[in-house]
Amino acid sequence: GDLESTRPLTSFSPSFWGDHFLSVPVDHSEFEALEQEIESVMKPKVRKMLMSPHISDKERIRLIHLLISLCVAHYFESEIEEILHHAFEKLDHLISKEDDLEIIAIMFEVFRLYGHKMSCDVF
Repeated sequence: GDLESTRPLTSFSPSFWGDHFLSVPVDHSEFEALEQEIESVMKPKVRKMLMSPHISDKERIRLIHLLISLCVAHYFESEIEEILHHAFEKLDHLISKEDDLEIIAIMFEVFRLYGHKMSCDVF
């Protein structure tokens, strides 16, 4: 039958918070300032970090993992895909003699997330 007609109804007591949070004013200028800061400060700095010749592929992959965790990786999709493409080509070298299970797990997660078929045999 119809799920809505057979579901028992329950009355909940009023919220302790009331409607306080429903009426919080939003200052759009703060969001615009934050967006401007992201565009002018954060993105160039992070892009420079990603493309720096002074960090290893493992450090780049760890940085990519952090960007994914912070939900800002979408700002750097083309750079990330290029980095992972080149890193995946030398995957055997990256994981040889690697005994840090955390970095292997991060590499596995990031490569798989971006469509690279990293074998689970690395574990």
